[in-house]
Amino acid sequence: MTPSVYVESTIPSFVVGEMSPVIVTAAHQIATRQWWGEHRQDYRLYISRLVVQEISRGEPKLSRQRLALVADLPQLVIVDRVLDFARELRTYLGLAHAAEQDAIHLAVASHYRIDYLLTWNLAHLANGHVRRAIDRFHARRGTYFPTICTPDELMGSENEYD
Repeated sequence: MTPSVYVESTIPSFVVGEMSPVIVTAAHQIATRQWWGEHRQDYRLYISRLVVQEISRGEPKLSRQRLALVADLPQLVIVDRVLDFARELRTYLGLAHAAEQDAIHLAVASHYRIDYLLTWNLAHLANGHVRRAIDRFHARRGTYFPTICTPDELMGSENEYD
């Protein structure tokens, strides 16, 4: 079966807009645009209403472009059980209240048993400490979690250094 990907809000944000003058961010934008253009068709992509809300913010022209980018993607419903799980995750992972939405993204992808959560949120999701804490949570509870990764990681070893 074709693997599934939950597209977190940072992904459309890195596909749309001008290239950042910050070298690391520009590299992330390039990788994201490459993944979106060349690899997304290899996956079943999903978003949630939270993604739509987050990418609707900001400069109107860019928000319209981000929304158009994901307009055809199915939206996973955020049910009460997902919100309860997100609160539990936020507490367990020691995430600040400001990271509540990040916990919701993870809870949605987990609840719907999505294979990958694709993100550039390195602070609260694609982070070695968070991944390790999720592994511990899984070991204790047996809860399903997606593989949290960046577009670079999901493209594999397709780079000039191989």
